[in-house]
Amino acid sequence: MASRVVLGLGSNLGDRVGNLRRAVSGLIERTGAGLEAESRLYASPAWGMKPGSPDFINAAILVTTSMGPEELLGVVHDVEKSLGRDRADSHGRVDGQYADRTIDIDILAWDDRVINLPGLRVPHPGLAGRRWALEPFLDVWQDWVHPETGLELAEMLRACRETCAEPLEERL
Repeated sequence: MASRVVLGLGSNLGDRVGNLRRAVSGLIERTGAGLEAESRLYASPAWGMKPGSPDFINAAILVTTSMGPEELLGVVHDVEKSLGRDRADSHGRVDGQYADRTIDIDILAWDDRVINLPGLRVPHPGLAGRRWALEPFLDVWQDWVHPETGLELAEMLRACRETCAEPLEERL
């Protein structure tokens, strides 16, 4: 049985839009997932990064997949690695700060499930405080409801104090 999964993508190094497009292509190719929706692109300052880090371009996709969570996470990490992602540690941090990256792919939601596995928590634990994740998510799945809090995405977005996620004209 296929699941609906939202993947958040971001890039702040190199050809950022090209990195996002290559990541989507690689994910679809390697998983056989059906691509249901793609968000607009959003620009946001590099949050939690070293001073002077380039801004991020962010997006989200909604896919249907028959893979399980751990299998999909393995593919996500393979696609990131193929696009030059260097994971300094399990959280992508170097010296206590997030590292710049060619690509970052997060599993934001998996149907209405709560998943708590080593290395994978879904819904993504930082989702509610990250406008640059919420805005693209809302583009691809407007009626999703957080399975733990019962909040709709629009409610989460209204409550989010972060203000930085500028929609761009360009799309994935």
